[in-house]
Amino acid sequence: MDSEDKEIELAPKGMFPADDDEDIYEIDIDENLDVWNRGTGYTWGGGQSWWQTTSMGSSVSSMWSMGGTGYVANDDAARMLKNKRHIDSLCKVVDPTVAHTLEFAAEHTSGHTDMNRGHIVVDGSLIRLNDNKLDILAGLAIHEKLHVIHSYPLMKWQRSIRAEVCKSEGERDLFQSISNIVEDEYIERQLHKTCAGYVHYIEACKEHYFAKSKIDVNDETSKFGDLINTFLMLVRYPSKIDMDRRKRHAPHIRLFMSMIKDGIDNREAVYKCILLVHKYLLAQASKMDDQKDISEIMEELKDKAMDYGERRVTDSFGEENDDLTSEMRKSMIESIAKGRFDKLKERYESSSDRGVDKLWKDHKGIDTVLHEDMGDISKSIHKKMKELEN
Repeated sequence: MDSEDKEIELAPKGMFPADDDEDIYEIDIDENLDVWNRGTGYTWGGGQSWWQTTSMGSSVSSMWSMGGTGYVANDDAARMLKNKRHIDSLCKVVDPTVAHTLEFAAEHTSGHTDMNRGHIVVDGSLIRLNDNKLDILAGLAIHEKLHVIHSYPLMKWQRSIRAEVCKSEGERDLFQSISNIVEDEYIERQLHKTCAGYVHYIEACKEHYFAKSKIDVNDETSKFGDLINTFLMLVRYPSKIDMDRRKRHAPHIRLFMSMIKDGIDNREAVYKCILLVHKYLLAQASKMDDQKDISEIMEELKDKAMDYGERRVTDSFGEENDDLTSEMRKSMIESIAKGRFDKLKERYESSSDRGVDKLWKDHKGIDTVLHEDMGDISKSIHKKMKELEN
């Protein structure tokens, strides 16, 4: 029999236990990575909104739209103002007891939410020419209203814990990004519980921002940034994780899935999940940085500090001095070296050239997709809408 015709008999599971341990990390191409079983749109209780069972159409645009494209500025402003008022009404219904204000981002601003004032700014450019993306804009505004309703406890917890778990700017940025990713899913889960008819808007919004989002690996994405992208997609839109990414990050995906499985059951679970993922990603950043072991680095800093102490004493008293005994010289060197070591250690710990700080420089602003910089409307449209509103 030719070698090409030989059949290969696979070893039975258990014959090579070490290999079997590796197998648990394999992610099949058909394996469902949605640990919460949310549905194809990766929303909680996704499905039809209340008007979709009527003859009024499948999109809010069919109810609110004022026509096609090619508006003059005044007509644009009137149409957009009408839509803004309807979206504002939707946000009020989500929770009438929590006050908010809503506006479209104008030039030189971007989408954001001022939690202290409950002021929501969203990307009105989505409906600048027509109402085709009105559902998406409604979902975006509702998502931000959910932050106003639910995210104050997270902000309070972050302030109380940040100094303890974050030792540098990069660690703080990573902590904030992880918090945003997990919190986004937590608040959208609450919408399903309290206002399930509006989940349609969130589904349209996630489909727009995630299904075609440019968060795949490319030449500009660092290995660490790519890993954060995988975590983002696993939480928010797992169908974006293709086979290449499954193979590349299989061990990480398995661990992430175990961390987030119960991670949004309640507020305390959210906090625990954020801390676990943050700690894990910090450890991965240290490995990817390819630096020496921390104990070895500290020994090098001690040697540098001791050399500095010896130079200072020698410069001040010379190599030999009858008035300076060996014990006095040693004590002075050690005292100077200790102060020097403390400064070197502090400088090292705050350095942006190590660990997550070093890698964070290349992450290209990775955050939850819904919180990226968004489009804006022209000043003239914004001014006209204000005038009509007044």
